[in-house]
Amino acid sequence: MDKSDGDGTFTPMYRELTDRLGKEILDGGYRDGDFFCTLKTVCERYQVSITTARKAVSCMAQSQILNCKSSHGIFIRSTLPLKLARSLANTVLIFDDHSDHSSYFSLRLGAMLREFSAAGYTTQVAVPESLTPEMLAMVATSMTAVVFNTTAIQRFGNFIRSVRRCPVLLEHFMPEYENAPNLILVKNDVKGEVRLALDYFREKKRIVAVVFEEIAYAPFREFFRTEGVTPEEIWIDGSSVAAGHAVADRLEACPAGTGFWIQDDFTALGIWEEFLMRGRDLRAEHVILASANPRFDYTTELGLPVVGSDPVCLGGQAARELCRLLKTGMGERLVSIPAEANFEPGESHHVLSS
Repeated sequence: MDKSDGDGTFTPMYRELTDRLGKEILDGGYRDGDFFCTLKTVCERYQVSITTARKAVSCMAQSQILNCKSSHGIFIRSTLPLKLARSLANTVLIFDDHSDHSSYFSLRLGAMLREFSAAGYTTQVAVPESLTPEMLAMVATSMTAVVFNTTAIQRFGNFIRSVRRCPVLLEHFMPEYENAPNLILVKNDVKGEVRLALDYFREKKRIVAVVFEEIAYAPFREFFRTEGVTPEEIWIDGSSVAAGHAVADRLEACPAGTGFWIQDDFTALGIWEEFLMRGRDLRAEHVILASANPRFDYTTELGLPVVGSDPVCLGGQAARELCRLLKTGMGERLVSIPAEANFEPGESHHVLSS
């Protein structure tokens, strides 16, 4: 008889039997080449039918674990697949490929790693391109959970929608996955961030958005329009101080009364530096604003205005909810992170907090 997992799915009896046989092999200290038992022994020991026993043993033979020898019984072919599965059983796989971007992603990842470690989980960080969808489906059956960033979401969308036995955490809110099973979504307060930005630019006649990543910018575009504002978009190749230097000529051509909303702090720093060399302090003019980590010491010390979400808060809270789900089966399925600013909203001169 097959058993329900409690979430509407069913585990075939032979699958349950393969798990129990694998545990017996590892706990019993069997080595490669050792005699294990016979099909009759499996039936008697685990009270299963010969059909279930044969199917379980066949499955383990296909996985290179067992070797069935006619009239001789069942032998251990290799314990390595079982050892690998056990080593992954308490592991959270985290997809991350932002090492060449800003410190925001490093801080978010660091907060996650600390929380998972404190909860007793080991972690494995991988770039999305290192696994195919088929490989992920195979590995995830042994892993505790998987954390997806936006790049990985695009690559493994079908897995996210269908997986049930391996909890999933999306680092960005994507409404198309709201009904996916066994899933936690992280939602930044984009609406709050846009309102803080518009308050900062309230005396400006025009806003130019300097952007480089469509998926991340799309919700900002939507909320800007909801507030009755359509920023002109200037697209750049990526996030860097050099990219900020390179785009300065295009921004310098903008008319007076234009506010510059920048998608990240590195590019914003490059723009600010380039204009300083040209005799203009965009910070003093209150015309530049970065969407980034509002608690980044360097930008705060420089006095560069920033609105965004705290990556340490985001990574830590998201990881805590995933750990809670893993340990208790309960937890918030939507983690909301508030928008913050490193200046005092509403101040006429937008004095930065010290």
